[in-house]
Amino acid sequence: MMTEDEKEIYMLHSKTKGYRHRIDGAMQTAKKAISEIKGIHSLSYSGGKDSTVMLDICMKCGFKGELIQFFYSEYENPAMNLDMADIQSKKYALELHRIKCFSSKEAWDEAGRFFVVPSNDLEKSLVRRVGTDFGKQAKRLSEDRGYSLQFIGMRKAESKQRRMTIGSRGLTYYAKTRDSFTCCPIGKLTDDDIWAYIVSNHLPYISCYDNPLFDRRKIRNELTYFCARKAVFQGVVETYKFIYPEIFAELRKRYPETNNYM
Repeated sequence: MMTEDEKEIYMLHSKTKGYRHRIDGAMQTAKKAISEIKGIHSLSYSGGKDSTVMLDICMKCGFKGELIQFFYSEYENPAMNLDMADIQSKKYALELHRIKCFSSKEAWDEAGRFFVVPSNDLEKSLVRRVGTDFGKQAKRLSEDRGYSLQFIGMRKAESKQRRMTIGSRGLTYYAKTRDSFTCCPIGKLTDDDIWAYIVSNHLPYISCYDNPLFDRRKIRNELTYFCARKAVFQGVVETYKFIYPEIFAELRKRYPETNNYM
């Protein structure tokens, strides 16, 4: 549970000029996209802190579209994320589409063993499939539903790659792969901005962010690229192990090779 001292710090942050400027910018970006891009709109919602903030901002700006949640497996999408998506879709009376993507679990089953770093051609091909199936499923859904605009919770502060993507494409851009527009209204928000918005607007959040061992600003609510080299090199797997011990207990039962990694 967030301490009163933490809440006070985030409330103070929410009163700064920089925060207000970035939140106003996020709302202007969302409003502009909603008003100018006609057709059916959607919002990618994982259940995590960023997508929760984005959803609230978009709703305040007139969003009336559909929610999308991409599902890989019970190891990669903890149940609390699914529950939060169900809660939010009911709260805002929005239709929720839960889309199945090729998962690390399926990759392990096809390879016949648990792995994070691929060691042969089959495993490398499976990792590529895990990494690309999301795009294929997103394109298929966009075509089936006729989406003209999709909101995603990408932020510059998350990684160098995302900073470069937003820097080169802008916060709203046309995605050829989906034949629709993408809008990243929270693209310029910082980690502190996200939590200041949650606290000052009394938004719900999933319990994994309260893990006392880690900075709540850096915790990931999902690990959808489990069987990928960067998951080891960036320490994501090790962090995830302490946040979701029950998931790793199940992994060890199903895949004995898990103990070679953690």
